[in-house]
Amino acid sequence: MKKVLKLIIFIAVVVLIIKYGNKISKTYMYPKKYSEIVRKVCKEYNIEENLIYSIIKVESNFKQDANSKAGAKGLMQIMDSTANEVSKQIGIENFEPEMLYQPEINIQIGTKYFCDLLKKYNNNVNIALIAYNAGQGNVDKWLQEGTINYQEDSLKNIPFEETNVYWQKILREYNSYNILYGENLEGMKY
Repeated sequence: MKKVLKLIIFIAVVVLIIKYGNKISKTYMYPKKYSEIVRKVCKEYNIEENLIYSIIKVESNFKQDANSKAGAKGLMQIMDSTANEVSKQIGIENFEPEMLYQPEINIQIGTKYFCDLLKKYNNNVNIALIAYNAGQGNVDKWLQEGTINYQEDSLKNIPFEETNVYWQKILREYNSYNILYGENLEGMKY
């Protein structure tokens, strides 16, 4: 009798996963928190929302008070020096680093910064992602020295293992967001 009950419970769980798995994945594993802010900022900077959601997910897992060992703050894990520079460009008056814990400011600054990286690196999302993680100075040096190279939609020889894992993780999350939310993958060219 216990075996039959366990089998019935198992089958019920499988049916629930099949029926509601996509909704569970969307809600818990791939949320779209701060959607009004992300939508507004992405429209302003003409960037895909799912790419920004992917950066936020990998950087902070949507924890607005996240801090890194290196000193990055908030949802998009922005360094104070970067935030100071970008806040001036976008007209945030009297910027203070603690403001990075405010979702609207963090997403505004992080998205603007990432868009600037995209422009700097000729819309190469992969290079922009490694620069977002490792810093522009490192990436500029690696490109100039030929340390890293781009082959068959992949970057090779990234000196920082964390950065190598990072950009690939962002793209996996981005693809998952697009699949779960049924959005077109053709828009992004890497």
